[in-house]
Amino acid sequence: MGQKKPLCLLVDDQKDILTLFSLSLASIGIESHLAQSLSEAYIFLERNNYDLCISDLSIRMGGEGREGLDLVEYIKKHFPFMPIIVMTAYGEIPTAVRALQLGAYDFVCKEVMPQQLCDLAQSALKRNLNYQKKLTRLIGESPVIEKLRDDIQRVAHTQAAVFISGESGVGKEVVAQLIHSASNRSEAPFVPLNCGAISGELIESELFGHKKGAFTGAYENKKGLFKEADKGTLFLDEIGDLSYSAQIKLLRAIQERAIRPVGSNKEETVDVRILSASHRNLKALIENNSFRKDLFFRINVIEVRVPPLRERIGDVRLLIDHFLKRLRVKNDQPKLDISEAAIKVLEQYDFPGNVRELENLLEAASVLCRDECIRPDDLRLSPPQERPTPAPNPRLEKNPKKIAPQKINITTNKWNNNSFLEQILTVYASSHLTLPDMMESIYCVLIKMAMEYYANGQRKSADFLELTENSLRYRSKACEEKKLLVGNNVTIANQLRVLFGPFFSPETPTIPIDKIVDELEKRMIKSAIRNHKDDLTKISQQLGISVNSLRYRIERKYKL
Repeated sequence: MGQKKPLCLLVDDQKDILTLFSLSLASIGIESHLAQSLSEAYIFLERNNYDLCISDLSIRMGGEGREGLDLVEYIKKHFPFMPIIVMTAYGEIPTAVRALQLGAYDFVCKEVMPQQLCDLAQSALKRNLNYQKKLTRLIGESPVIEKLRDDIQRVAHTQAAVFISGESGVGKEVVAQLIHSASNRSEAPFVPLNCGAISGELIESELFGHKKGAFTGAYENKKGLFKEADKGTLFLDEIGDLSYSAQIKLLRAIQERAIRPVGSNKEETVDVRILSASHRNLKALIENNSFRKDLFFRINVIEVRVPPLRERIGDVRLLIDHFLKRLRVKNDQPKLDISEAAIKVLEQYDFPGNVRELENLLEAASVLCRDECIRPDDLRLSPPQERPTPAPNPRLEKNPKKIAPQKINITTNKWNNNSFLEQILTVYASSHLTLPDMMESIYCVLIKMAMEYYANGQRKSADFLELTENSLRYRSKACEEKKLLVGNNVTIANQLRVLFGPFFSPETPTIPIDKIVDELEKRMIKSAIRNHKDDLTKISQQLGISVNSLRYRIERKYKL
């Protein structure tokens, strides 16, 4: 049997045009049903499954005054996956633009040559087929996944900003990519950025670009991500990790649809759709004055929630099958399989790390298993109620007895104590490190201590330091690349370990590393200002940063 031909619904009140276009479509293997009125079109849509619709925009239904736009709205509501091409006269261009806003794939003038219409029809069918293939990345048949697929299709054809909420590991970036793929911007770039993986100092340059010489290390002009995503989609993952100052600049860029590269006095217009995501509760961050309410309303015009895996346990078998197929190819294990007992164990697990955790569990088990068959023991899971917390490192723990914890805050005397902070600054008194390297070394030492304390548990280490897991991984990699914990800095690392060691105990639930570093940096800048009496050049030379970077810290970050 041959492959089934695509089926198109042609709608126009002129019979000769319907005949001409249907013959043209037939020549490229597309069958057509012809409707000479909206009433006929609605009947056809109820009785058949169409791959494409081509409709005259000026067609009306009886004396009710309903036009072709009604058909566009109806199809996008009831058949969201069906691409629509609208035909219009030259004087109806504004109405055609409105049709695109409602979700039409494209429009053509009725005077167009049949071959052009055929090319457009093939393009629409091809894009829809590609999108349907991409949609298979959402593995599952549960009601919540079906709803998610529907939500993706419905929001894709709008230009509104979409906020994607969900826990870590549920696949928020996959959802963002699918929204872009189904949108009218699909031919333009999709540009993702993990806001938690970029330091506060670099985020402005990353988003808006910079001019040559704008700051130390800016050896050439750089096009920011807003410009890279022009006409397309910019996906801001973990947007809740943006600094307050970066939030202000992002808000203005969204409102004005214009950006100003660092070091430039000229604004540049951009046409970008914003998709964003976070595993954090942005409303709670707003209440804590950590996230701007006006920015929240700008990015959260429509919210799409990605369900955690525990809400769709029925999809676990399908996901297992999907990941095993990939592992067979990736690890050259053509006979890799999993026992029914192991599947049942996974179906009873709560998956705090969601789909990403399931994938990682299976990959690890595929290495550990015998005879290429994953069994329950290979998964190395503990029942949720019996899962132990990592044992504290005896070299770090000073007081092992359990005490009801109270969250430590940077504003309390324990951290903001002059004596304690000055002891840390004294460690660097005789070093020749720049200010950024000094602060980076604190991150490196505390991250290493936390990973030792929690037996390399990234999630617990990140929570303990009040970082995201992405930020922890990014900074860990930076530490390895810069080798800040070896060579001439061993003495500094050991002294910091002595100072911070007592806080790695059950008495201290968290160490707010970002706040500590900011407080130390602010004190060092104040000290340099006093030493050089507001001479920015000398201050920047002492600290090892550019004048522009120093001015940013004084005027914007710390408002000194």
